[in-house]
Amino acid sequence: MAALVAAFRALHPVLRWRQNPNYRRSPPDPAFLDNYGYAEICGSYGLVAADIRCGVLLLGPGTCYPSHRHPAEEIYIPLNQGAWQRGEAEIAGGRWTEQLPGTIIHHPPQVPHATRGLDRPLAALYLWRGDLATEAKLDSVRTAR
Repeated sequence: MAALVAAFRALHPVLRWRQNPNYRRSPPDPAFLDNYGYAEICGSYGLVAADIRCGVLLLGPGTCYPSHRHPAEEIYIPLNQGAWQRGEAEIAGGRWTEQLPGTIIHHPPQVPHATRGLDRPLAALYLWRGDLATEAKLDSVRTAR
């Protein structure tokens, strides 16, 4: 984990931070856009062109990235502790699972999932493969906080 964090710190000055354009059109919460962003290292928006999308997600303390889904398969590796939901029943039931740094979190295509920062910002590496052209869309189901 220390090597991953060091590599991220070295890349940080050249990363291009973005927000999903679908979320900017209809934000789930005005504060969300002030506390959410991602930067691709590899992929169509990244520093290196690739047939995957790989980068880092950053959420502010206590920020909830609400339930969303996408056709790409996704893998997250949190760099610090955060809370996660996956699947219709878990999101509807409001059940969150705290995950430690280095945990591998897998989201199959089109499975709803949500993420939340805890008492400090959440940083997580992500990898997308499969349909990379279709951005994530927010679900109408409200994510429990």
